[in-house]
Amino acid sequence: MLDDRDYMRRTPRFEPRWLVTVILVAINVVIFVAQNVADSADNLHIYNKFALSVDGLKHGRVWQLLTFQFLHLPLNAGGIFHLLGNLFAIQLFGPAVEKTIGRLSFIKLYLLSGSLGGLVQMAGGLVSTAHFGGAVVGASAGAFGLLAALATLYPDRRLHPFFLPFAIRADVLLMLSVAGTLICLFLPSGQVAHCAHLGGIFAGFMFARRWARNRGAGVFVGTVNLLESAPAPE
Repeated sequence: MLDDRDYMRRTPRFEPRWLVTVILVAINVVIFVAQNVADSADNLHIYNKFALSVDGLKHGRVWQLLTFQFLHLPLNAGGIFHLLGNLFAIQLFGPAVEKTIGRLSFIKLYLLSGSLGGLVQMAGGLVSTAHFGGAVVGASAGAFGLLAALATLYPDRRLHPFFLPFAIRADVLLMLSVAGTLICLFLPSGQVAHCAHLGGIFAGFMFARRWARNRGAGVFVGTVNLLESAPAPE
């Protein structure tokens, strides 16, 4: 069948032209602007209702596991740096992962990484309220999930993080991120949700590992692109 061949496949009409990665960045920017346009009283209401907290979950606000991923710190608390750092990470790790596993799986990966990261952070808050008990906002758990997935699928991929003047392998960056996060767990965490980062990394790794196994590509599959580009059987 000619439709089995990549170059003969028609793009579904409902398929968006833009990468979901780009759409995620746009959504985060729009929500950040909206939350900062609101006055301080509204901001307090927004965070109480949509930021992730142990108290919120206890009161049945389970939607916070999703909504906290699209909120960031307010502008007067360094929110612009919080936002830009997360968006840079999403844009750095996301496109290759999305093009490999597809849009729907990418959305699942991102949201599951963020949600599991949030749950791990809340579990940490039950253990140590002083260290991890505050409300959580931000896209970092999802971004770390994307890093873990990228390092699992393409361990040799060279990346250029904004804080390094040289390229670094994806698997090395992942290992450094895990090590740094584990160290920071025992230091004053301030407003950084280190437990959420670990949860996001675990979710991203497991998701990509399962996806690779389902494709028969193993765990660390730097050659998965060969499977994607291989010609269809005649």
